[in-house]
Amino acid sequence: MFGFASKDASLEALFTKIGRTERQFFVSILLDSGASVDAKDNKKTAMYIDQAFVLLPRDYYILPNFISELQNYAEDLAELLREYGEMIGQEATCANHDKHFLRLIQFTQWVVELEVQIALDLWDESENRNMKLKYNAFKMAPGPDNIRATFKSVPIDSYVLAISDGVRTDDIDTNTNIVIEHSSYFMWLDALFDSNAVTTDQLTNYLALMFL
Repeated sequence: MFGFASKDASLEALFTKIGRTERQFFVSILLDSGASVDAKDNKKTAMYIDQAFVLLPRDYYILPNFISELQNYAEDLAELLREYGEMIGQEATCANHDKHFLRLIQFTQWVVELEVQIALDLWDESENRNMKLKYNAFKMAPGPDNIRATFKSVPIDSYVLAISDGVRTDDIDTNTNIVIEHSSYFMWLDALFDSNAVTTDQLTNYLALMFL
């Protein structure tokens, strides 16, 4: 984007950047995390990882009567990119699924389509109150409950190490539960990345757009 090649050659590098962005600038993209008392052991602290919220209310993404609002949203995002490009003196260009450059509005329409899929996995209030459903504990250490072994195509481990930079890695490995709150969302991400339905260039551009 803006004439600069993506430096994120792998999903691991991209999720490291997502974690660092959240830690340094409090901007959650795709994932969101927080530390709290472990719901199953109040003597320990757990890291809770959830899906990040999208920018519009969920109904805007899933109800047909908001189609025009979504189109306006895509156009507003494209205008934001255009104005930012003018400010830095670079023309913004974005890659599509075939890695050909398209106009900004086509990229932001893809962003909206991605966020529609994310919004479809947002839970309602009753599901969010179901702590048994939300408590899915994993570890960073090797073993049957290793988080990367479960979500093979989602480098959550890279994200955890980036978001917890400065914390002893051995303590995270052995003592800390990594609690996935919306497992269906992470299974969707896993399938999305495993099928190569999105590229690291697209995700890097999405990260850049959400940071503006």
